[in-house]
Amino acid sequence: MNIASINLNFTSPSVSFTSRKKEIREADYIQRKSRLTFPMMSQTYVDSFYRSARPQSKNNNETDAITKKLHSRIMRMRDIAKHTDYYLPNLPEVERNTPYAVHLAVMKQLKEGNCQENAKAAIAVLAANGYYNSRRVELMYKMEFTDKKTGEKTIKMYPLDHSFAVTDMVKGNRLDNGERNIVVDPWLGFADGIEGANARFKCMYDTRDYSEARSIMRSLFCCDKKMTKTELNDRYTVSEGFEYKLSEPDMTDYQIKQLGSWARAEFDGIEC
Repeated sequence: MNIASINLNFTSPSVSFTSRKKEIREADYIQRKSRLTFPMMSQTYVDSFYRSARPQSKNNNETDAITKKLHSRIMRMRDIAKHTDYYLPNLPEVERNTPYAVHLAVMKQLKEGNCQENAKAAIAVLAANGYYNSRRVELMYKMEFTDKKTGEKTIKMYPLDHSFAVTDMVKGNRLDNGERNIVVDPWLGFADGIEGANARFKCMYDTRDYSEARSIMRSLFCCDKKMTKTELNDRYTVSEGFEYKLSEPDMTDYQIKQLGSWARAEFDGIEC
């Protein structure tokens, strides 16, 4: 797999809404268009945000039942998209050869999905509008251990269970040249540059999440190197931050254009 990563540090993040670049404004329009074209009820959104707002609610049992049903249907939808030959043996060749086609068609019908479905919808809308240098990524927490004497670096990464799209918001063939430095996240409902996006992502997780990630990665590093925590602190400096990891093999130029062409034909109003 071709991994596309962006090395980030979330020291002193700032989010500016008044001085947004034209590309970010256009990206924000894309994410809103994605939400309009693919309206979805999200199991994780219902579960996380309802409980945050009303943690002691007597209706939590009802929420559990709703989210379990949503989760089951979303997992079933992903399974159908993953094993197309089994579930849809007579699927037309164009859908079979178009990335995300089955997943998009089913999510459009069910109107359900989590961040992964929202990210794929964003990629389809981007491709339909000619933004071909766009990919779905996973949010990772990264720790880099640097040997104080040799300068040797070792990297450990921890998945944070969130997916979104990155793009350069440049139309045309820039699959190899453009820098994917704009985040489009319909699940959270925003588009922004790297720094602003990381500030938002940081707010998604609490101290316990980061502590768990650090503890796991430090333990793995110590096990690999066969050293104690004291030896780790004496021999290594540690830096940490976010990393974006490509979710699946990179699409070819033909595949991303095919996705855009298919999406324009299948979904009314997808073009901006």
